[in-house]
Amino acid sequence: MNRLARLDAEGRKRILDDFVDRVFGGIVDENGTSKAFAAMMSSAFPELPQDPTERQIEAWVDLVELVQDEEFIARSRQMAEYGATKRAKLSDAEWQADQDAFAAILAPGAGEAYTAGIAPDSAEGRVRATEIFEAWCARLERPADDKHRALIVESLDTMNDRRVNRFWELVGIVGDRPNPPVQGGPLYESMQWLSEALRPAD
Repeated sequence: MNRLARLDAEGRKRILDDFVDRVFGGIVDENGTSKAFAAMMSSAFPELPQDPTERQIEAWVDLVELVQDEEFIARSRQMAEYGATKRAKLSDAEWQADQDAFAAILAPGAGEAYTAGIAPDSAEGRVRATEIFEAWCARLERPADDKHRALIVESLDTMNDRRVNRFWELVGIVGDRPNPPVQGGPLYESMQWLSEALRPAD
């Protein structure tokens, strides 16, 4: 912990830049989505204050350990590749509509259901998830069929990881920003709820 905390600014930047390079480097993305996200992540990495609190030091150490964890790097790379592949299949208008529909329907709908304590495998949970799914399809003018239902579950399972939320939490603590603007996404638990509730009943 002491060694990591004593790293100078250049050393800290090198560790975090290496993480970004390993996650996004070499991904073919003609639309530049991965490049833009990599740049956003790089700019979001916090500087450890000159006189950090004990909590900030602990968060910094946890952040360094996380971005050097091979499993997390591989998982982040998987998400980056999946996102680039999805983006390549959509026009600019379709991509923006997809992002807007997620932010306006999937994320808040899942968040409300999770916060309300509705079990995802209950009858009420499945009805609520179906309503969310159908609203999403209607907004995007897509058929509410099994194909699109499976696509949502696949996307949620691929792009949702508890460690991503932890990453942004640590960024906020180190940079003394309780709500890092780069996070902007839903919590892991609510997305997990939606994935489980949309799966076919056994």
